[in-house]
Amino acid sequence: MGFVLAEDVAGAVRARVFAARVMLPVDEWIARNWIVQTGPRKGSTLDLNLTAYLKFIALAFANPAVTTIVIIGPAQSGKTELIFALIAWTMSQRPGTWMVMLPKADKAHGNNETRFLPSILANPNTAGLLIGGQRDQKQSLVRFRGGEVHWIGSESLSGAEGTPARYVWIDEYDRCDETGREKLEQRGKSFADKKQIITGTPGMGGEGIDAQFQSCDVKWTLVVPCPHCLKYHERIWGKSTVVWEGGQDAPIDDVRRNAWYQCPHCTKKQRPEHRAWQTSLCVWLAQGPGGRGQTVGPVIREEGRPDQPGLVSGKVPEGRRWGVAFSGLDNELQVNPVGEVAAEFLRKVKAHGRPGEVWETETLGRPVVIKARSMEVEHLRARASAATHARGVAPADTVTLYATMDVQTDRVYWLVAALAPAMSRISLLDWGEIKAETEAEIEAAIKTVAKKRYPVVNGPDIGVPQVAVDTGHKATELYRIKMRIGSRMRLVKGESFRDGKSKDLYRVTTVAIENGSPLKLLLVNLTPIKNTLMTLLTRKVKNEDEHSDETLADEGMTLDLPRDADDALLNQLCSERFQTASGGGLWQLKRLGLPNHWWDCLVYLFAAAMHNSAREVTRRLDQPLAKQGTSD
Repeated sequence: MGFVLAEDVAGAVRARVFAARVMLPVDEWIARNWIVQTGPRKGSTLDLNLTAYLKFIALAFANPAVTTIVIIGPAQSGKTELIFALIAWTMSQRPGTWMVMLPKADKAHGNNETRFLPSILANPNTAGLLIGGQRDQKQSLVRFRGGEVHWIGSESLSGAEGTPARYVWIDEYDRCDETGREKLEQRGKSFADKKQIITGTPGMGGEGIDAQFQSCDVKWTLVVPCPHCLKYHERIWGKSTVVWEGGQDAPIDDVRRNAWYQCPHCTKKQRPEHRAWQTSLCVWLAQGPGGRGQTVGPVIREEGRPDQPGLVSGKVPEGRRWGVAFSGLDNELQVNPVGEVAAEFLRKVKAHGRPGEVWETETLGRPVVIKARSMEVEHLRARASAATHARGVAPADTVTLYATMDVQTDRVYWLVAALAPAMSRISLLDWGEIKAETEAEIEAAIKTVAKKRYPVVNGPDIGVPQVAVDTGHKATELYRIKMRIGSRMRLVKGESFRDGKSKDLYRVTTVAIENGSPLKLLLVNLTPIKNTLMTLLTRKVKNEDEHSDETLADEGMTLDLPRDADDALLNQLCSERFQTASGGGLWQLKRLGLPNHWWDCLVYLFAAAMHNSAREVTRRLDQPLAKQGTSD
């Protein structure tokens, strides 16, 4: 047995430690070394050639001219897995300390313990970069030769205060605490070659990560070629582009399998079997400030040669801050991403009457845009002056009336609207207030509104079949009145969830009544209802190419004011504004004490009518409700 001299051992160690690194392109290094630990690709390496958007982001990160990358995309599209792989790549190729922030510390630690560190340990090439073994790593800290990875929550930077970081990553940006975000963004200023990554699904347009994206020097858009006409286009959700057979009556699973993208140029079908070809020839186009950007010609096709990407015209604008946006329609981690997005859209519409903000931001991956955040009385006056119907006269297409009431300390406010088939139009018809303080007076007021009848243009008079009453005040008295009045009265109550925090538009619960049967109570998620009414009252032009994205029914819905609407009504309809906050926005009074009772009436009227729409709005409701099987 031979002996090894100590100096030979030391020399071997020095040679290993100080040996020149084999520098590989970032996408090639990831394909060789990063082993996915979750999802359908668990146990396999991450091949970026299969996902055009992930490969582009990786190459952008490796570009020394880029210091900040803002990445907006849908949930479950591989963004997080890619950044894990980029952290590992820097550990091997460009060492430096990382600060990784998520909204909460426990989520940051969980990502490290269940996803990042297991992937590092799964490959000897990456495991060998660690200082010590697995037991020497912490849930909040991974130590490697040349740096550390700190995993922190935005609510607290304890343990990492003052730590300089060459690399910064803020994930789920819109859900992170604003102060935490601001502090972390300062960490890399001392590094000439700093890198900052901001990722997340979008929230409200113009805020959070969308505002970060809009402020980028260069914004990149993914375009793909049509396999038929060879022209390029961005994949955009719309009626004319995302298509399936059967409309809203189609089985959701069929839509998931068979929905297709229709070329905006030649209108021919693009099927899942075309995706690999499209990915191999996709192009990223740069756009600078002011909308100046690149264009691309059609695919170059020559006989006997493989197809080549089209020629790109225009220069990449200067700037070190890049923004990358892609949608759920681009998600190459799914067999038929167009079908997935369409199926989720249809599922939400069937369940809630609307796709909702969660579908729009997490499934489709685009920000929610509300065309106005507050209404002004001048706008509503102008809208009313152009109206085609007068107060107290229902339009010719009316199929039912609906009434709501807001109970206050000494009076009630009421509002009546006329509904066209399938709620395609809501026309405010009449409103008023009645002095009512006692239980008997409130009951008399409800009966007065329930007995109202109105003429219909070119049709017979129509009555109010049901009054929805807000139970925010005097709930006990209203429960007793409901037991006496029965189905002519409906109980409703509002719930103020911050924007995007609840997936339900409304839900039905019961309230226990002493010496009586439980009563049904419709709980209304106020925020999306008010968002929609805001859009309907301020919208000037209908976009026929868009699926329902801002309204709670189809995009053809309109909300009409009577031409003789008075300022008392109009002022209350614009009494609130949408107030944004880091945890999600809420509707609030423009100033304390401002009356908003008819606005509340409109909100509950819309919600109650939407809840009844499947059974009621396509026929007149001046018949007895008991004959129509209407629930209360």
